[in-house]
Amino acid sequence: MQQDMLMDWAVEDVSEDGAAVVEQRVERIVMQNKAGAGQEFKYDSDSEDPPAGMAALVAPAFDAMVAHPFQMTMLPTGEITEVTLSDELSKALDNLPGGAVSSDMIKQMSQQASLKFPTEPLAVGDKWTTTAEVTSPAIGKMKVHTTYTYDGVREVDGKTYEAFTPAIEMELGENKGPMAIDFDTKESTGEILFDREKGRVFRSRVLQTVDIRVKMGENEIVNSMKQAVEMRELGKDETPTLGAPAEEEAEVDTETDSEGQGRTVVVDDRLVAIFLVSGEYRAIDDLCPHQGASLGAGCVEDGEVYCPWHGWRFRLSDGKWADNPRLGIDVFETR
Repeated sequence: MQQDMLMDWAVEDVSEDGAAVVEQRVERIVMQNKAGAGQEFKYDSDSEDPPAGMAALVAPAFDAMVAHPFQMTMLPTGEITEVTLSDELSKALDNLPGGAVSSDMIKQMSQQASLKFPTEPLAVGDKWTTTAEVTSPAIGKMKVHTTYTYDGVREVDGKTYEAFTPAIEMELGENKGPMAIDFDTKESTGEILFDREKGRVFRSRVLQTVDIRVKMGENEIVNSMKQAVEMRELGKDETPTLGAPAEEEAEVDTETDSEGQGRTVVVDDRLVAIFLVSGEYRAIDDLCPHQGASLGAGCVEDGEVYCPWHGWRFRLSDGKWADNPRLGIDVFETR
């Protein structure tokens, strides 16, 4: 899944203690996922064509994010202490079926994404860690620990920036759902360039590889997730290009079939997840329409496959989304 966002920040007020009230406006959102014929997810807030399928389901929330800016309070250290959403935006997010995102999650993620500096002067090699708590309806409470290392100054295109390396660790709390989920961070690196003159981040890139362990009953699945999050300041006269295709990787699970465990195969240029359930094979679209995870790496319980990333459930009998049966994905006959 690739998501591009064009955002604008404006400082509305600065208090005597240096705390700034900042308005964040989302100008445009483009989301797309292509994984074979018939499996496309596409949304563009600037498009005049109405979104279809799962994109139509999440469109009201994204439309509201574009239509309604929100405010945040930022301290001189960079810490975001308060995020205020409009009633319209909060309602649109909280009404999104399946717990994909909520107003509280947006607030928590905004605070977690901020670069918080220590109050003491920094020397090259100094490290410090910040912790933020994020609550997801699908996986419960999660703590995100970010450790920053100060690397000194770096020159880019004739301008000097302060450089930092971030490393992220995720810690899950007790999971009360049918699945036991755990994260194992295999790799976390990146670079943040801070413009001292302007007092803001010029560019950041965070790369992370995480093994997601999902256990349901006697079955345990390990799914490796790679993600890259990039943010950069646009030039004064620069026209952004959103929705440009990113490099894609496709992995196919070829392990021996076992009861309740799935694998992914390619059929006529299409990714299909196959499961052995009660001695019979069931086949369903491999792509989870939420964020593009492979359902073949998920677990099956009571005739439903659970997405290994966020726990979205789809019925193997007809492909319907368990939280909203009006929508669903394709199923296929097996023999």
